[in-house]
Amino acid sequence: MNFRDGVSALASDREEIEANQFAAGLLMPRDLVEQAFEDLTQRYRPERAADLMARRFEVSPQAMRFRLMNLALIDPA
Repeated sequence: MNFRDGVSALASDREEIEANQFAAGLLMPRDLVEQAFEDLTQRYRPERAADLMARRFEVSPQAMRFRLMNLALIDPA
């Protein structure tokens, strides 16, 4: 068992990175996120679409933006 510490938040530990990737894929599956983003950006700016998607997927806006960046759907801000 690994406990969180000051280093955990840096995402430098391989296990932490893998756990975050797994959680993102589980909570925000690539195909569903890509489809939702495509649909919503036809009506809204990407920032608003990300906020709406966060609600839909029941994740934080920050988590959704990070997922969108990792899927290369939005640029890092």
